[in-house]
Amino acid sequence: MKKMRRWDVGSGKALRVLRVHEDWVTSAGFSPDGKTVVTGSGGFLGRDKTARLWDVVSGVELDILCGHENEGISAQFSADGERVVTASRDGTARVWQVGRGKPLHELHGHYSTPIGAQFSHDGKIMVTVSRDGTARLWDVASGKELRVLRGHGGEVRSAQFSADEQMVVTASRDQTARLWRCEVCDPIDEIAAKLLKTIGRDLTDEERRRFGVPDWVPGGK
Repeated sequence: MKKMRRWDVGSGKALRVLRVHEDWVTSAGFSPDGKTVVTGSGGFLGRDKTARLWDVVSGVELDILCGHENEGISAQFSADGERVVTASRDGTARVWQVGRGKPLHELHGHYSTPIGAQFSHDGKIMVTVSRDGTARLWDVASGKELRVLRGHGGEVRSAQFSADEQMVVTASRDQTARLWRCEVCDPIDEIAAKLLKTIGRDLTDEERRRFGVPDWVPGGK
């Protein structure tokens, strides 16, 4: 059984050891209020494919998030602490409602392993990064893919939203970081409506791809 430790910053001593998973603990993070910890697990042995929630004070396990079919799980809370996003080598990211234990959405789109995922500050948009060389933006409420950020020449290792949520920065093994304007950080139906009003006609397939407008949004489909 693998361990996660909580440390006292002043003394440098472990306050609590959470004997948590059956394989590597690959990520750990606090909820925004500091009362809960989320851990993700998954080594090459593939014995543990879960994320788990823990009470910080007691160390009691609160929930197990099961469903991923492969290892390598990363896990992060949303800014309001109501949701968790996980990413796995099974090729998916999943959004979970805290306390529910079942995924709200399974996010399919990457052609290789999603390495990580982050919520925007308002919790409405997510960004995932992958070994396929892309970052992808998702609508949290619907689970729909909003935009694919292509341009890196290697796997994308991390991504973060700016404080005003108008930009995303990505970092890659191609030895570059890139800044992206986040036009899709507004609701996608509002974006599509603005585009249609601007151009005065329905969107073509190429324009949908270019502007990140999915088929489920009206405007030429």
